[in-house]
Amino acid sequence: MIFFVVREDHSFGFQYFLEDRSGTRRDVFRILGADDLMHDGRADPGTYVFAVDDMLPAERALLGSVWDQLRGHDGRVRLLNDPLLTLGRFAFLRALHASGRSRVQVVRATDRMESLRFPVFLREETRHSGNLSALLNSPDEVRRELRRLTLRGFHRRELLAVEFCDTADARGIYRKYSAYVVGERVVPRCLEFGRDWMVKHDPGAYDADRIAEEREYVRTNPHEAQLREIFAVASVQYGRIDYALRDGELQAWEINLNPTIGRHRPHTQDSADARRVRELRRDTNDIFYSRFLDAWQAVDTGQARPDPIALKVDRHLLDAVHAERAEARRGERHKQAVERIMSRRAVASAWRIVKPALRRGKALFSRGRPGEQL
Repeated sequence: MIFFVVREDHSFGFQYFLEDRSGTRRDVFRILGADDLMHDGRADPGTYVFAVDDMLPAERALLGSVWDQLRGHDGRVRLLNDPLLTLGRFAFLRALHASGRSRVQVVRATDRMESLRFPVFLREETRHSGNLSALLNSPDEVRRELRRLTLRGFHRRELLAVEFCDTADARGIYRKYSAYVVGERVVPRCLEFGRDWMVKHDPGAYDADRIAEEREYVRTNPHEAQLREIFAVASVQYGRIDYALRDGELQAWEINLNPTIGRHRPHTQDSADARRVRELRRDTNDIFYSRFLDAWQAVDTGQARPDPIALKVDRHLLDAVHAERAEARRGERHKQAVERIMSRRAVASAWRIVKPALRRGKALFSRGRPGEQL
């Protein structure tokens, strides 16, 4: 049995895979809420995949305690992604740069930025929300953008400033490679194309040559050795890495411990272009899913003694987890409320009027002297 440990509200990513592509092996998997694992005080033998991607400090400590207890049952339990060792986005990019495996530097938005090579962009440290800003070409532009994001409800401590690395080819096309690690195996997933530097899936970007290029990537696994090293740096045994190539060198962007696998919506809702591309990519997807399932079979512990394993849970730490999550939810609700307000046309129009006046007032104040009446 393979237990996929996730936040209760983040189970859909792996659930899509189970519904769509797990076939006869579906019964081998069980999605397990992290709260259930921490509350039950028991665990069944099997393989445990800790796929909680944006752990808060108390949550990391508590899941790390569960991991340590399970680790004492070698032979009955196999473990992937030690919560105390897996690197988040900030630590991952810093470690890659320090080891010479990445051109990209990153700092927290609360830190000084003189060491950065511009342009940079801003993004959240833990969430997979992509870029929150356009490319910014100076510290002044960063400060202005941070003020804008603060008005939207973000805290600077949540944000990172990341150097931009231009990986476009001679025709201005960007490529985003994605691959999984499952235990000891590296499994290429897909190759996406786009003219925007933050590449998102775009069916219109695929032609016959790119379909063939993607199939060759998934079939041949050309970057396996380098990816294995990078996953080791991040202490990740399950997850998906997104990366590009620059002058033939691999440039990693991030590792997602709980990515969405498979369909996002019913195929009947797809556009004609999306259906065309999906059909052209069918062989490539079949190669991936076949190897993906084989990799899972290799980490399955198989039949084990059914006796459950007793777990001791620190109740004070569990209370701290609930408090951290409640605070995080309040922050998210605040951001969503601000987004709804700022998106209203009347507010946007008023802001266009007020903003120049504020700039004029700031300029007038800066020309004044102490004690003068402005």
